[in-house]
Amino acid sequence: MNHQLLQSQLSKLSARFNFMVVLVLGLLISNIALSYFAVYALKNQKREVVPFVGNSGYVISDTEVDGHYLNLMAENFIYARLNVTPKSVKQNHKHLLDYIDSSIYSSFKEKLQKEERVIQKKEIASSFDMTDVQSDSQALVSKVTGHLKRHVGFRALPEADKTYLIKYKYRLGKLTITGFSELKGEGHES
Repeated sequence: MNHQLLQSQLSKLSARFNFMVVLVLGLLISNIALSYFAVYALKNQKREVVPFVGNSGYVISDTEVDGHYLNLMAENFIYARLNVTPKSVKQNHKHLLDYIDSSIYSSFKEKLQKEERVIQKKEIASSFDMTDVQSDSQALVSKVTGHLKRHVGFRALPEADKTYLIKYKYRLGKLTITGFSELKGEGHES
């Protein structure tokens, strides 16, 4: 009889142990799933930012941006590179370099340094009047057209119609420039 009672208690204990193992595994799996969904929600949570000037905001998350945000950033990048004087060119280019992707950083920095030397040596001032900004938030590109005005001292150089293509990478909430080139003729890059 003691043997049957002991067997019965061991059977109940074994059933409880099996139940606890299943319960712990179930809780572990649900915690892993909840952690995944929490990280996914944090990365894909969209935020709308409304600037002081302007009537419409833009939407960003850690994984994607909207076209309006790219338009605003393209305007900033164009102004930083093209609206320069001999005194402001160094600071403007420094701000622009903060957004350059590491894959093109050294070559782009060299290009900006050459531009900076020419602007300072010849005392060139330039301004860019934008006429159109088109951004594609899926392809992460912006096409900016406008008129480039340049002056050497007080003498105005001829205005030039220019179109620039800016390519981006957006990762973990950080926008970086992977390409900044002038389009010539029928859309061929220089």
